[in-house]
Amino acid sequence: MRGQREQEVQIRSGEVTLTGALAGPTESSAAIVICIHGTGPLDRDENMPGQRLDIFNTVAHYLGERGISSLRYDKRGTGASTGDYYTAGHVDLLADVLAVIDYARGTGHGPISCWDTARERCSQRRHRANDRSMA
Repeated sequence: MRGQREQEVQIRSGEVTLTGALAGPTESSAAIVICIHGTGPLDRDENMPGQRLDIFNTVAHYLGERGISSLRYDKRGTGASTGDYYTAGHVDLLADVLAVIDYARGTGHGPISCWDTARERCSQRRHRANDRSMA
């Protein structure tokens, strides 16, 4: 990708370290989209053993070509993230989403938008209702 960058990032969520990718244009970006997973032990590209979709990395590159940054992450216990996906509950996964949103706030991008493929959207919307930094 010409004029694009992608860097690996580490995000703390309680005792877990989520590993992800911050991608986008090399120049400053006015906006950032957080890619939030659907159901299953999915990595930052929305892949899991036996199922390669490459959705989030495709979206990240598409957004970057249009001047928008993105942040995607490996769910706990998948990819390079620590923890155990199979013992995590819904509350743990929601805490991870909120940790990623907090990390995005610290990148200097704004506004922050979430692209959600499943159930976490309800909690994300509730969080967003109290936060004017999110679009």
